[in-house]
Amino acid sequence: GSRESIVSYYSDAGEGRFGNVTVTGELLFGLKFNKHKHQLEVQIHRAKDIAPADEKKGRSDPYVKVYLLPDKTKGGKRKTKSKKNTLNPDFDEILTFKIGFEEMLTPTLWLAMWNHDTFGHNDFLGEVMLPLDTYQESGFSWDDPSPNCEPEPSLMAYCGDLTVSMMYETGGGVQKDKKKKNKKSGGKLHIQLKEARNLPAKDF
Repeated sequence: GSRESIVSYYSDAGEGRFGNVTVTGELLFGLKFNKHKHQLEVQIHRAKDIAPADEKKGRSDPYVKVYLLPDKTKGGKRKTKSKKNTLNPDFDEILTFKIGFEEMLTPTLWLAMWNHDTFGHNDFLGEVMLPLDTYQESGFSWDDPSPNCEPEPSLMAYCGDLTVSMMYETGGGVQKDKKKKNKKSGGKLHIQLKEARNLPAKDF
């Protein structure tokens, strides 16, 4: 298998806590396309040396969520069961996506590891972004985590939440033009930036 960095992308802004835990460890997973069932099988094998969400007790309750981007809907989400009190979880689960082989070469596979919290305050533990146009059945792959938050080409990295409001104002009627008989007056799109949250720290 090949090694790739786990970067700090964030798939579900608002669902959990991002940036509270330093990203460490490795995730072992594999890919297989089932031609008979027309589905992509993502084999989540295990992880090792992940960061403890509970630093005092030195433990995490990790689980893995998987998406095929750009679909980030709940219906497009797959996830493993959470493993209790471990930094070296054995998942041994296969998550499947119904998709044709030609379609499969377009999306990006997004694997996000989270710590499960009973009260819903899940902590982000790291992610892998894998463009499927480089797909090959090469067995399992160990991937190293990195706390960076840098976008890759054609991908959007989560670096905070931005709240905006938009209003479209129509032009209202038809204007006469000397060169052209009639010309519809254009409208205006008003965009108001209201709030920014969870922005990454920047070293100067």
